[in-house]
Amino acid sequence: MTNLDGALQVNVGTLFGRQLILISKDKMEVQTWFFGFQIGRKDYAHEHIRELRYEEWMEHGSRTCGIRFKYQGVLHVLIKSAHETDSLRTVVRIINVYRFSHSLPVGEQPLST
Repeated sequence: MTNLDGALQVNVGTLFGRQLILISKDKMEVQTWFFGFQIGRKDYAHEHIRELRYEEWMEHGSRTCGIRFKYQGVLHVLIKSAHETDSLRTVVRIINVYRFSHSLPVGEQPLST
């Protein structure tokens, strides 16, 4: 669950591979893996992460759930799944380690479906 640097490390299976989420004191890093190869990586500075939460929404006519958040005013999906158990466990682990800001900067709109 944690790595040698003390960062939270969460490994989540997705439809097309795995996502490795690393949360250190300064940033959240999301790595996307497919068949053992890293195919993507994104870094998010903590001070710009807002409204990190588990949600359910409709997408292409079916119910989808996952973890969404705003980063610098733009909506991002951290984890998307048809099953709520993996997503819910992951968001609880993340929030327990680092308390992201749940307040919005002046003039910023909340998440929308």
